[in-house]
Amino acid sequence: MSARLPIGDVANEAVQFGIAHWITVLRFAWLPYLIGGMIVAASLFLTFDLTAFSSTAVNSMTIDEFMEAARYPLPILAIVFLIVGLVFTFLTAGIFSNIADFVVIGDKRGGFVHLRTDGPTQRVFHSYVISGLISLLIVSLAAVVALLITGKDLQPIIVAFKELAAYSAQATPGQQPPQDIIDASLEVGGFFGLLVLLSSIPLFYTSIKLTPFSAGSAIENRLILFKSFSMTTGHFWSIVLSIILILLFLIVVQMIYSLADIVLNGAATYFSSQQGTALLAVVFTVISAIAAVVVQVFSMTVQAALQCIIYRRLETGE
Repeated sequence: MSARLPIGDVANEAVQFGIAHWITVLRFAWLPYLIGGMIVAASLFLTFDLTAFSSTAVNSMTIDEFMEAARYPLPILAIVFLIVGLVFTFLTAGIFSNIADFVVIGDKRGGFVHLRTDGPTQRVFHSYVISGLISLLIVSLAAVVALLITGKDLQPIIVAFKELAAYSAQATPGQQPPQDIIDASLEVGGFFGLLVLLSSIPLFYTSIKLTPFSAGSAIENRLILFKSFSMTTGHFWSIVLSIILILLFLIVVQMIYSLADIVLNGAATYFSSQQGTALLAVVFTVISAIAAVVVQVFSMTVQAALQCIIYRRLETGE
């Protein structure tokens, strides 16, 4: 077993990588995200009557109103968006493969256009799917246990959830809910509260144990599911603390960005209301948009780099 992970060094390396190479990751990411966004937009256009959403806010629509805007039945919609989600996930797997190559073996790919479908990308995609299926299995088992503990069937909970969703979409602020809605809230809240209680610890444990899974699968010529569990033995809390440090750092970054965005949007609004300063309003709006992209790419870079650094250090014993 390699020496215990140096928490500060791991977090610092991830941050330094993000600062130094976010532009490189932007080169890796722009085309996959552009294609993914176009696929999502096309799927929404083909499966929904978008004019229905222009007259009614989505968050105020009832389930029936939402389904009336759909061009196809719910099972078809579920299949379509499952496929779209898998395609989008595959596209992002190529981005992660490039980052893993760069962080672990120092292969900094050149060029402005990157769209990978090779073996490493396929293995990263499979690692994402396997991780998702493991999480789904945990939640499903927790749901079965929750039903056994409460002695309830799933059907009444589904009915109560539908009633609660329908009421929430139509209720006005401050309105006293009727007793049947209160009962539905207790039914749904009790079940989901117990579900969260039963599934949170297993989900947390497996997510930490699978931290090197995607990076190692990209670098090695195989999926490293079981190796990921074994190589993190003795490093669990070091990985947890490294992730917490990064999350705290990114929260601070997001707070700073939010404050800056308020200033930029305020300046854009001010100059747009003044005569002869429309150009300045456009400039501040563009700066705000660029800042949003930079922060998102930087955050993605740091989080992906952290996984790859953890894998590399566990594998090499750094």
